[in-house]
Amino acid sequence: MRRELNRLGSRKPLTDPDVVKLSQKLDHLLNQYSRLQCHNNTRHKGNRIA
Repeated sequence: MRRELNRLGSRKPLTDPDVVKLSQKLDHLLNQYSRLQCHNNTRHKGNRIA
């Protein structure tokens, strides 16, 4: 999706509605991924052996 956004952004102005929409979609997915990573790291901290 990032490559697609880069391609689209090189062909259209960055303020074009299609570029903005795809950028927002990518932001949403990256935020979800980040929250899941944070949740998984927090959940597994108690299971580590020192």
